Amino acid sequence: MNNSNHKRSITSYSEDGTPVMEIYSVTRSGNNLIMDGKALGAMRMDIVVPIEEVANGLGIIVNRHVISFILLLPIAIFKRWMMKK
Repeated sequence: MNNSNHKRSITSYSEDGTPVMEIYSVTRSGNNLIMDGKALGAMRMDIVVPIEEVANGLGIIVNRHVISFILLLPIAIFKRWMMKK
């Protein structure tokens, strides 16, 4: 998992714990989100997500599972802050 010696990023893992995708930044360019990431530990790339695709898949990213996950973030941030003390 990510530790404090590494650049800030978000890493997703397969069920067996293998890193699948690491995202270093998310920016906006016009009507696109641009994610700078690395796939399968090897291929660094820009992933372009057009606003139309987000609109088409809104139900995937705005649902009770994602909202409840986001609500857990303050707890995770607090735990991380306490571990640094």
